[in-house]
Amino acid sequence: MITKKEPLPKKFRNLRNIIVIFCLITFAISLPQIALKVNDYNGPAEMHSFELFLVGGIAFLGGGIIETVIWLANPLSLIAIIVFFKSDEICKVFSISALILSLIYIYWKKILAAENGRMADIEELCFGYWLWITSILILNIGIFYYFLLYKKHKKHAA
Repeated sequence: MITKKEPLPKKFRNLRNIIVIFCLITFAISLPQIALKVNDYNGPAEMHSFELFLVGGIAFLGGGIIETVIWLANPLSLIAIIVFFKSDEICKVFSISALILSLIYIYWKKILAAENGRMADIEELCFGYWLWITSILILNIGIFYYFLLYKKHKKHAA
């Protein structure tokens, strides 16, 4: 952990800001995109990322416990960002957890389609999903790169 007593060099503050900005921009771009295509009882349907983002946190109310668990990748990413701004390396745990949770979705074959428990077959993971994964991946790579550079900086400064 970087202590409050030693000021963080400006280049590290800038790098941290750039990492988070790229992550959040990628996430924002993913929201209006189609995240997945499903085959529901009334035919093919598309689900946009913002729909999944908005209802994912309350999916457990309709029986979607696992959907809610996957959705937790979003708050875990947010926690990772907040802790990253405190320059605490524990943010690595939060960002890796978010990445693992988001990647689990690749193996799903069905998704909750309605509050009554009706399931729909997932036909395709689309651009919105992959952008969401990319935003979390950017955060992970950025955090690990940042702390690697910081350790090298600290070693050379000593």
